[in-house]
Amino acid sequence: MKRINLSVIVVALAGLVAECAWGQSNCKEVKAEFSINFPPGVPPKVAVGTVTNGGDLNGTITATDTVAAGSPTSDPFVVSYTQDTIINTHQGQLTSTSVQIFDFFNLINSLPPFGLDTGIQRIGPTSTKTGNATSTGRFAGATGYYFLNGPGTPDGNGGFIGQGQITGRICYDK
Repeated sequence: MKRINLSVIVVALAGLVAECAWGQSNCKEVKAEFSINFPPGVPPKVAVGTVTNGGDLNGTITATDTVAAGSPTSDPFVVSYTQDTIINTHQGQLTSTSVQIFDFFNLINSLPPFGLDTGIQRIGPTSTKTGNATSTGRFAGATGYYFLNGPGTPDGNGGFIGQGQITGRICYDK
């Protein structure tokens, strides 16, 4: 009689259970495009724009700085800052807090000038600085993350227009 290795069976069963749980998950990969207008002046500021080509995320986006100015990094052209972000859609409101990094190098050293911005948005209530807003509708109780990435170009009035991509994963409560 052949002996069966119990550890092999346990690992195989664990893999099947994980695969089944993943297949039944309420999580969804998201991709979208955004365009947002950042007003002139020193932070904190409120920027507004649109989200398109994103299915559930199509709607308007509001990003509110939660610090008075960007924090310096070891690179003199790069600052980090935090924001609260709200995406309003026909299915509800998705809220998040973020850490953003902005690179000014190409604003000075490129024609046409542009800056590079990237951020990690953590889905959940916004900070108390913007009223502790929570997700609503289809997004109520959602968790996950998304990234905002793209260049910012001067708008000719002292502000910036940011355009780029949203990518990430939303896990719905429902």
